[in-house]
Amino acid sequence: MTQRFKEQQVKTSFITEEYLSYRVTSDKILQINKLLKENVVKINSDFYPSAYFYENTFWQTIFNFQLAKIAKKITELNFIWVLLFLLIVGLGIILKSKRLPQITFFLTAVMGFTLMSFEMLIISAFQAILGYVFSKVALIFAIILAFVSLGNFWANKIQISPKKILSLIEILILAFCAVFTLLIQEFPSEPTFYLITVIIGFLTGMIFPLTNKIYLKKDKKAKEKTGILYTADLTGAFFGAILPSLFFIPIFGIFKTVVFLGGVNALTLILLQTLEP
Repeated sequence: MTQRFKEQQVKTSFITEEYLSYRVTSDKILQINKLLKENVVKINSDFYPSAYFYENTFWQTIFNFQLAKIAKKITELNFIWVLLFLLIVGLGIILKSKRLPQITFFLTAVMGFTLMSFEMLIISAFQAILGYVFSKVALIFAIILAFVSLGNFWANKIQISPKKILSLIEILILAFCAVFTLLIQEFPSEPTFYLITVIIGFLTGMIFPLTNKIYLKKDKKAKEKTGILYTADLTGAFFGAILPSLFFIPIFGIFKTVVFLGGVNALTLILLQTLEP
């Protein structure tokens, strides 16, 4: 630019050779370049809303810089290591959970976690693709609750072994995880999201009454402790609302979050096989 100024003989009183040199070689430029090299961030996209997490992290600095540093460390987690950690914890639960109350508690908690996680995923993907989820949230929740109720009703009518039905449901949930991302990518329309909502609502709605059947049948004092399974459902739903929306979706993206849910339900399927028929 300095050379062109000389060639064109541009006469200015503010933009000078010295000023141009200052603008492109100042300490601020060097500092910014250094920061950009040291702090590699994840690129924000529709199915990978990392900017949401970075914004939350930035606002944490108003209250506590330490929390912001911890949040930054979380973004550096490798998804493979997260899955390995899930596998180790899951295998530990499977080996330790030899009593019926522990197994049914875990099954019900995973059901609540899966349902609420998919609700967060559906809302995030709906907003990313169609862009007006706020006017449809009530409808999405209404559909989920309606088909959870239908799943509850139908599960109570089934005379087949609860263990067999639960195993089949878990296999169907794993299949649902496999087609979820395909559906929202290949058929990105409003009816597609309602169909997804119907399927996950119905499948997870069947789990609670079936785990209750197993619990009430095997434990003589179960009727005095039926609130335990309801506690498990609410506990799973609590973590399903917090973890995907605040961490998994913005840090790993929608697709990897679905893979994680598939892993959780795969471990649940294995745990189911330890139950007596």
